[in-house]
Amino acid sequence: MEAVNNPDLNNWVNHNKALLSQYKGQWIAYNEKGLIAHDESLAALCIKAKEIDNDFLVFFVDLQFGTIKFRTIPN
Repeated sequence: MEAVNNPDLNNWVNHNKALLSQYKGQWIAYNEKGLIAHDESLAALCIKAKEIDNDFLVFFVDLQFGTIKFRTIPN
């Protein structure tokens, strides 16, 4: 996935912490355009995000919102 090599995209989570606090306990998908989908289920999130764009990163917003967990989703 090309987007992973984009430093601005990789720092998106750090620059949008205020926005992410409302998604605690959920998975989010984002790309260079911003947040594109969110859901409590990773599988459901991927379906929603792929309907919008095939290139996105996935992030789990921890309930304590201090732990960063990235996952690579195969196309």
